[in-house]
Amino acid sequence: MSIQPIRIPGGWKVDVNTLPETQPTEATIEAFTGSSLLMLSHADANLIIDVFWRPEYDPNGNFELKLIPRLEEYNERSGDLEGTGYWENAIETFETRDITVLIAKVEMLLLTAKAYPDPRMLIKRGVVDKVSEALRQEYLETGLTEYLFENIVTKGSVQLQRLMVESAQITIPMLEILTTEGKNKAVKNMAKQQLQKVLRGK
Repeated sequence: MSIQPIRIPGGWKVDVNTLPETQPTEATIEAFTGSSLLMLSHADANLIIDVFWRPEYDPNGNFELKLIPRLEEYNERSGDLEGTGYWENAIETFETRDITVLIAKVEMLLLTAKAYPDPRMLIKRGVVDKVSEALRQEYLETGLTEYLFENIVTKGSVQLQRLMVESAQITIPMLEILTTEGKNKAVKNMAKQQLQKVLRGK
């Protein structure tokens, strides 16, 4: 069977395309098996589009599409940035039985999907700041406790301190500390601006 043509805008890469250019039927269903019929990725936007047919071998199934966040990992051996998809954390899912509707959805996402901002604390692209990322994970689990805040002031990166300034949990005393003990001038200025904003709102 002919493979389904797709209009691919710049930045997207075709990783897999075995999607037949036909509607699944009992006679053609075997051509729609496999973990992925179509997979496209965008390295700079940190996105993956994955398309598959479920249940496999069932002509009464559906096309399933997932828009997946992709996080970069730096491979020290090769010097390359490699992407890891997080299939369990889909940004968007879509189902249809109609291949025409499916292709229209894929091509729309290729044009309109917003980049996924890497939430991790990074030293550079693909390289996690392990100390600051551990502190961020603790913040997500426990909230901004005084003990955690002290560790963020002494050990946290600029990126993490900026995140804390914008936290809804930060207190006036914490902001006052960051106005003088922030990691750099930008953090101190952010803390001063946030402190003035909070004080004006009281």
